[in-house]
Amino acid sequence: MRILKKLSAVLASYPEFSSKIEWKKKDENVFCANPQYGSISHGVICKESGEPIYDLPVVEFIESAIVIPYNLDERGRISKIVIIQSERPVSGLKLWEFPGGFLDENESPEKAVLRELVEETGLIGRNLLFLGKVVPEKVTYKKAGVHIFALEITSSTKEIKTDIRESKVIASKYLSVSEYEDLLTKEKNHCGITLASWALFRAYFRSKL
Repeated sequence: MRILKKLSAVLASYPEFSSKIEWKKKDENVFCANPQYGSISHGVICKESGEPIYDLPVVEFIESAIVIPYNLDERGRISKIVIIQSERPVSGLKLWEFPGGFLDENESPEKAVLRELVEETGLIGRNLLFLGKVVPEKVTYKKAGVHIFALEITSSTKEIKTDIRESKVIASKYLSVSEYEDLLTKEKNHCGITLASWALFRAYFRSKL
């Protein structure tokens, strides 16, 4: 936490970026690493001459996958989607997002997202659909592609499991498309990957919304 605060202070002193600033080098000073999630290393932003300007963390995440679970009504239109709320450990923010998580070793994105869906909601489904891959900003993030899926819920119950302590989910709920987008206008803090996932979902299912 002290490292992140220090880096934030450094970045705050350089609010504007010049088009001539280039990514030059990364040393081997690793701040922290976890084989399940990835690592954060020490990066340096330099002028074209090689003169260092400021430090910047280089985040190397293991790939992850997200799924937007949905229900269809009798007309074949999207009636409900499932969202979950989790707390981010560093910021302390409680954000509404979609089920998902990191890929285990040698695990495919498809298997990972189905596993995460069960772990975080207890739901199962069919017709798993790959919507696209979201890649965060390429300079400070490496290997951080997030695979985005949609899945029709087929669980016999529409109740999301209540014992979700192991998945670190605070809350979960079914919402209509209009209810979810109303929530987006009311909330002030959002996960960028979640917003990108929703944009992909809307683009693919626009005729069913």
